[in-house]
Amino acid sequence: MNEFRDPTQWSYHAWRDEEAGMPRLRPSLCLTAAILLLAASAGLMRGLVESMIGHPLSPGEVMQLLLVRWGLGWMGLCFLGWGVCDFLPGAQGPRLLLSWILLMPMMVPFGFLGYGTDPDTWAVAFNADWMHRIGGYSMSRPPGFPLYEGLVAVLKPLGGWPTLFSAQLLAGLAATIAWLWLPDEIATLRKRMIAFGILVHPLFLLACGTGSEAIWQTSLVCLSTLFLSRSLASETHSLGGYFLSGLALGASAGFRMTSLALVPTWLLVIVVFEQTHIRRFLGAAVVLMASLGIYCLAEIPVWMTAGGDAFQYFREDPDTRVVLYRLLRYSLPPPLLVLLAIALWRVRKDWDDFEDSEKALCVVSILNSLVLAGVFLLFPRESGNLAVAIPFLILLVGLVLPPKILCVGFPCLALWGFISFPLLPPNAAQSPQLVLNPTAGPLVEEISGRFDQMRRSQRLLLASPRIPTIYIVAHDWPILAVQRPDWVVEKGVLRNPDAPVEFRDWMDYASFKERRGSGTRFYVVGDAGKATSRRFGYDLYEEWASAWNPQ
Repeated sequence: MNEFRDPTQWSYHAWRDEEAGMPRLRPSLCLTAAILLLAASAGLMRGLVESMIGHPLSPGEVMQLLLVRWGLGWMGLCFLGWGVCDFLPGAQGPRLLLSWILLMPMMVPFGFLGYGTDPDTWAVAFNADWMHRIGGYSMSRPPGFPLYEGLVAVLKPLGGWPTLFSAQLLAGLAATIAWLWLPDEIATLRKRMIAFGILVHPLFLLACGTGSEAIWQTSLVCLSTLFLSRSLASETHSLGGYFLSGLALGASAGFRMTSLALVPTWLLVIVVFEQTHIRRFLGAAVVLMASLGIYCLAEIPVWMTAGGDAFQYFREDPDTRVVLYRLLRYSLPPPLLVLLAIALWRVRKDWDDFEDSEKALCVVSILNSLVLAGVFLLFPRESGNLAVAIPFLILLVGLVLPPKILCVGFPCLALWGFISFPLLPPNAAQSPQLVLNPTAGPLVEEISGRFDQMRRSQRLLLASPRIPTIYIVAHDWPILAVQRPDWVVEKGVLRNPDAPVEFRDWMDYASFKERRGSGTRFYVVGDAGKATSRRFGYDLYEEWASAWNPQ
C-alpha cells in the first residue's frame, strides 16, 4: 500500500485511500468558502458595481444584484454550516438533511413568484382547474403528462403554488437522499459527495423551484437507478429489486414520456453485469414488463381523451448556437465540464481497478447522459430533458474523481447559479464573441424573469379599453387564466366581465377576419405574432394588429 501513498501517483486506489483523511480537509475548505462568500455578499454594493462597470444600474439590474447578494450570502451560511457539521459525529443522512434545510431560505423567492417563466408550467396549473371544472382528465399539452397533471389537480386546490412548491422540494430531497443507499462497495464519502453535487447543481435547484414534472421524473429515475444498482450487487436470488426498479422507471415515464428512452440502458446493464444467465434473462424481463406496464396504465386517460392528437407536437428547431447556449448555461456549465473531462479520462485509465458496482454505475451514467442528450437535441425546447441528466453527470464525477477535486469543483458549480459568464449569446442573431463579463446566473435570472412576468401579466389584466379589444398572447394565455379563473369562458378565451376586452391564445384567420370586420382592435403580446404565423400561416402585423407595449 505504500506505493499508493506517493503524492505523485495518480492512482484510483490512491484517491480512495485519501478518503480517510478528507474529514480533516473538508471543514477548512468549507469555512474558507464561507468566509469568501459572505465577504462577497457584503462587498457587492451598488456603488461598487456601478464604478466597476462604468454606468448606473437599471432597476432590473439592481434587483438582480440584490438576488446575487442574497444567494451568495445564503451559500456562505450553508458552507459555514457544513464546515461546523464536519467537526461533529453523525451519519451522512442527517448531514445531508441539514444541507437541504440550509438551502431552503435560498429557494424562498421561488415560492412567491408563480410557477415559472416557462408558460408550460402555468398550462399545467390551469389544466388542474379545468379538470375540476369538467370533472375528468384533460391533457395540458402534448404528449400528455398524466401522473403530474393528476398530482397538480390534487395539490393545487389545497393551497395553489405554495402547496405544489413544497411538494416539489420534497421530491428534490428524495432525489438527493436516494444516493446515500448505493451498494456498500461505494465509499460512504463518495455517496455523500454525489448527493451534495446533485443538490447544488443550478438546474436541479431550478427544477425543484419550478412547477414542472422534471423534478418528479428525476426523483423516480434516481430511485430506479438505486434499485438497479443494489440488485446487481445483491448476492440473493430475489428479483424484487428489479421489479421496483422497473416500477420506478415506468412511473417516471408517466410523469414524462422520455424516461422510456432509458429502458434499453437498464436492460443492457443487467445483461452485461449479472452473474448468471437465468438472472440476466429474468431481471431484464422483469424490468421491461414492470416499466412498460406502469407506463401503459398511466397513459390510459391520455389515450382515451386525446388519442392520436397527443402526439401532435409543434417542434422548435432553434439555431445550433442557441442549443449550445442552453447546454452550457443550464446543464453543462464550465465547472462541470472540467470535472467531466477529468472523470472520463480516469474511467478510461483506471477501469480495471473499479469494483463491479462502480463499473455498472459508470456505464449507466455515461449511456444515460448520451441518451438524454440525444432526446434534448430532438426536443431542445424541453429543458426537463436536461434536468433528468444531472444525477448521472454528477454520479460519474462523484464515483471516479478524488474528493479534494470535488470539494473545489462542486462549490464552483453552486456559484454558477448566481454568477456566470455568457460564453455564448442566447440569441442566434447576436455575435458569438466570447465575453467574460460576469452576469446573473440561472437562478437569479429565473427569479428576475418571474418578477417581470408577473408584473407584465398584471398590467395586461388591468387593461380596460373603451372599445372591444382582443389581446393575442399565444403561450402566455395560461399565465393570465390561472390568475383570473373566474374570467375563463373556454380553453383559450379569457373575457373581462367589467370591460370589453378578451385575451386569446390563438385565432385562426377566419375568426380574426370576422372580429376585425366588427371593429375590434387587436394587440399582439410578445412573440405571439411569430407563433401565430408558424401555426396558422398568416402575419398579424400585416393584418393591422398592433404590438402591445408593456410600458
